This record gives sequence, structure tokens and C-alpha cells, in this order.
Amino acid sequence: MIIQFRFNNFCSFRQPASIRLRAAGSKSHPLHAADLPCGPILKTMAIYGPNASGKSQLINALRCCCAIIRRQLPAFPLDKKEGVLLSPPPAPHLLTETLAQSSGEPVSFNIQFFSQGHFFEYGFSLKDGLPQEELLLADGKLMYQKNGEQLLIGKIFHSRVKLASSLVSNGFFLGTFTSHCPAEYAEISSAFQAFFHQGCLFFDNSSLFSAGPSPSMSSLQIREILNQPKAHAFIQEQLHHVGLLLPEKYDSPSTGLSKLILLLYRIYCLSQTGGVLIVDDLTAFLHHNASQYLLRLFQDQQTPPMQLIFTTHDVSFLNRKHFRRDEIAMVCLDDSGFSRLRTLADLRVRSDANFSREYLEGKYGFIPAWEDE
Repeated sequence: MIIQFRFNNFCSFRQPASIRLRAAGSKSHPLHAADLPCGPILKTMAIYGPNASGKSQLINALRCCCAIIRRQLPAFPLDKKEGVLLSPPPAPHLLTETLAQSSGEPVSFNIQFFSQGHFFEYGFSLKDGLPQEELLLADGKLMYQKNGEQLLIGKIFHSRVKLASSLVSNGFFLGTFTSHCPAEYAEISSAFQAFFHQGCLFFDNSSLFSAGPSPSMSSLQIREILNQPKAHAFIQEQLHHVGLLLPEKYDSPSTGLSKLILLLYRIYCLSQTGGVLIVDDLTAFLHHNASQYLLRLFQDQQTPPMQLIFTTHDVSFLNRKHFRRDEIAMVCLDDSGFSRLRTLADLRVRSDANFSREYLEGKYGFIPAWEDE
């Protein structure tokens, strides 16, 4: 599960922004927080904001961060078997834009997460396409810190200083750490890799469509998914709860049903390992009851704990019945035209306020509205 994600100078976010998922002191919805050794962590985070405010860029920041990290890691056993289904969706043009920001300032990412009993913090910055700084902490202990070509080794590598020093370059050190850490730290290395390979999943609505008459990528994936007996049974059971049935032949699927199946498959995968699902516009193409059921799958008590971070325009969920104040984040543009991110808890919104009405009135940021002439 993600505990905090911070980034800076990414696309429309020119100032430091962060998604904080440590549960605040609110007593409402106690089941919406998972009790982990590092403290209670929120299971859901809903991100609202007007069009072109930066919601998708926030998801893209997470996607780019994870894609860059995964590029440094060795191959994972599940990649060959289910790589098309479990891997984060490709981020075309995003990595190029990330590595060549027009402002000339470094792009930085920092992610704190919990995986397989261990707490991690990993951060890095990039300038002109090259890593500038890099930091890895595991269970509060320094693994290594890199600044340019200077490397500070934690106690883990003290017996291998010559090996570590010889592997320093202008690139990342993460691949060296995961490949050469001592045997006693193999569990930590495995937990770190497992999070990015199978515990941090994405869904992109663009995968539902294809140009031309050929089958969409989603249709091909669904056929593979339904050939897995356990996944098939899980999806069939969940669809039954929302009053839907799997068609015997999956030749002309509706967009909504396709999306629901693909989301349920990712939830099935996370139910085995725990982790986080990140979705841009979760409620698009879905009936309200189906969207609500997906939320319940994450917010109800489950083991291992799962987490959902998503953007949406659906104000029917924007109320204290569905979320705590620290579970609702608002993205809006400041006077300079740059994106800012704040939760309702940060804005000190009253717990008994009408969240959806105040949001549409523009109290949480500018909302475009028609004006009578």
C-alpha cells in the first residue's frame, strides 16, 4: 500500500505536491483505514477537480514514477506469465516529457509504501535525462543515498564497499542494490520488487478502444483472463453481486462490462498479494451501483489490505457517507495556471458540510459554470 507519494515539477505541477494516505484523526469510517505496523493507512483516495486541472497528470506522475523504477529492476517471475495483464500500462511520450522538462528544473519523485511486512521510502530526481539524486530506506534504515556520482553506503553494503563503488555510474543504483544485496537482505529486496511488479496496478480507459476493425486489447486480455479458472470464478461471483452475468461468448462486449471485468481482474490479483490499484476516471462507463460496489470491495475489511486511488467527476460519491475528509482530494489551478493538490482535511472543511454542493459552487477551487447573458 502507498503511504505517501510526493513529486515536483511534473507537467502542470510546478510546485511540490503530495498524496498523503496516513489516516488523520477522524473517527468516521474506521474500516476505511488498514492497521499496518507503520500506522493506519487509508484504503481509498478519491481525486476531484475540473477539466484540465491536472487530475490525469497526477495519475501520470504515479505511472511515470513506477515505470522508471521498474526499468531498473530485474525481471520478475510473473512478468512472463501475466505481464500484459499485470504490468502498468505503457506511458507513451510521458517518460520523454518527464526527462526533458521545459522549466529546466529537476523532476523529482518520492514514494513511501508498505510491502510484504516492510516499509520503504524511495526517491529520485532527474535533470536533462540523468538521475541527480537517489535515496532508498527500508524499515527506517538507510540502504544507500546517491548524489551524482557520490554514493553513501548504508551498513548493508559495508562489507562490499569496493563492489558497490565500482558499480556507481551516472545512472541509477537501484538495479545494483536489488541484484547484489547480501543474502540476509534478500527478503527486503524481494518485497521492494514485488510491490512494483505485482502490488501496484494501473488501469487506463484508453485500453478499452482500438482503431479499426481488429479486436481491442481489452477483448484479447479478457479472453486470457477468463481462461484462468480462479480468476473466472472470482469475476463471475462479483458480477453476480451487481446483477450482471458473464456472456457465454465474449465477441461483442459492451464498454462498461469490459471495463468492469478488467478492474475485477486487477482486484482479484491484489486480493492474493495486497497492494494498490490506480485508475484515471474510475466511474466512466460504469453504472453507479457498479462503481459503488467496487468502492466497497476496497473499503470493507479484507486481508491482505488493498488500496484504491482514483480520479472521478461523479459527485454522487462526494459526501461523508462514502468518504472521510482525508479521503477526498481536490486538484485545481492556481493564479499562475499551475496545478495544486489538497484534501478536504487540508482545507479544514467541516465534517457536516455538503461536500458535493460546495464543490460545485467553487469553494474548493474554480469550477467552470454557465452564466446567463
